[in-house]
Amino acid sequence: MPSPFPGMDPYIENTFRWRQFHGHFISDITYQLNAQLPQGIIAQYEERCYVMPFDDEIYPDAIAVESPSAPLSDGRTAVMERTETVPLIIKYASHEVTEPFIEVITADDEERVLTVIEFLSPTNKRAGIGRDEYTVKQSRVLNSESHLLEIDLLRAGEHTVAVRRERVLARKQFDYLVSLHRVGNRRGQFEVWPLTVRDMLPIVRVPLLPGMPDALLDLQPIMDGVYDRSAVGHRLKYREEPEPPLSPADAPWADALLREKGLRS
Repeated sequence: MPSPFPGMDPYIENTFRWRQFHGHFISDITYQLNAQLPQGIIAQYEERCYVMPFDDEIYPDAIAVESPSAPLSDGRTAVMERTETVPLIIKYASHEVTEPFIEVITADDEERVLTVIEFLSPTNKRAGIGRDEYTVKQSRVLNSESHLLEIDLLRAGEHTVAVRRERVLARKQFDYLVSLHRVGNRRGQFEVWPLTVRDMLPIVRVPLLPGMPDALLDLQPIMDGVYDRSAVGHRLKYREEPEPPLSPADAPWADALLREKGLRS
């Protein structure tokens, strides 16, 4: 069953739905690229890991609250004597976060990284270690000899894609953004695909070796395939508003669309 939305489904942006969707999407990008890349170049699925402590907003189930133990007593009655006020104990369970990304590399002993493909997650777009880890790597790639393709299909959070938000907004309003930074004589120049919730996902370019034509990456069939095979749609509550809510302009449009598809009455 396809998503009722023409492009990105905003209901998938919920944090707990996103974690499953994110991994499937990255895997399918890898498959699509490897089906077309020339001999000697491969797309490789990679992961970075870090420990995220004290994160009650993204993973609220990582918090445990313990009742205080009763103060010890020897049975005697105390007169005008203050005893220790026992605190309530709140524990935050730190957890390891794994974020997948893709490297397009040469299939030789050098394994030269030609293009890095990042698919942003909620932890990359909010203050904390996840965003810090991402922006450090982003800066490193931007100053390297590798191209950087960033895919941001999340409306919530801070603007994290390398191209400046106001530069894109001067040309077009957007909910989602895909950005490509090339090395060579186009360093410092970004090719961008700004998208609204009403748009189909684009066909974007993936640079390879100098003199080679770019690979073409069609994001919409990847979105459709992941939605269908993961059965994520069976768990989405289309009768409710998505999180984050749609804009006042898009909410009536989405309501009419969902009614037309029989997902609201």
